[in-house]
Amino acid sequence: MQVRDDDGVAGQIDPQSREVHVWRVNLGESSDRCAIFDRYLSVDERARRERFRSELIGRRWAEARGALRVVLGSYASVAPSRIVFDTGQFGKPVLRESNVALSFNITHTGNIALIAVAGTNRMVGIDAELIRSDVEWSNLSRRFFAPAEAEEIHSAPPEQHVAAFFACWTRKEALVKAMGVGLSMLLDTFQVSMLPNRPAEVIAVAGDPLARTRWKLVDLSEADFAAALAVNIPDPIMRRFSFEDVLQEGLKRVGA
Repeated sequence: MQVRDDDGVAGQIDPQSREVHVWRVNLGESSDRCAIFDRYLSVDERARRERFRSELIGRRWAEARGALRVVLGSYASVAPSRIVFDTGQFGKPVLRESNVALSFNITHTGNIALIAVAGTNRMVGIDAELIRSDVEWSNLSRRFFAPAEAEEIHSAPPEQHVAAFFACWTRKEALVKAMGVGLSMLLDTFQVSMLPNRPAEVIAVAGDPLARTRWKLVDLSEADFAAALAVNIPDPIMRRFSFEDVLQEGLKRVGA
């Protein structure tokens, strides 16, 4: 896998290429930006924002959704407000119509959102979680993960327990999101790597003997959160972009 931070063109992707673009968005940067993004949201999206129990979480969700519209609009060369989403069978968002064939996925945790964009016929998923030292990693791993994964976490040095748990969780969620199967796929029916001395990879998926070669996992974790990307490209070229660096240029290009 190749990772490139300093080349490639933001907002442009060859639909048939091995590229996956990952956008990092800082949420809560300014109230002005939140107000602008709010105008891009659909009626249904505004209603969903109001249903969050926490105003802060609702505001961050809405800002992440607005950023997603800006990013996708820059690829499709349309205004963010004109983006129309459909949902797959298990709730994964897809573009209804576009002059550019795109696959995409989004995650947000705390004040960070990550957006993954790939070309046509690609399956991509991304997940991130704030690392919390008080998480009940032992019970949760025994309850939700494959037995071999739970055993590997419990056998790790104590200082690695929490990080291994969150690495495992985000890698599994990213793969489930890439497959677009939602909660219909139990987390204990497949296995991923999660320890620091091993690369991120799919080890096994029940009923799919080729899963290990079909899917690529990429660790995107930072100091305070775990994150992972899953994509059905054996040798992807991942390009990273900062949303803030290209925001104004992108909005000008789509006439927002």
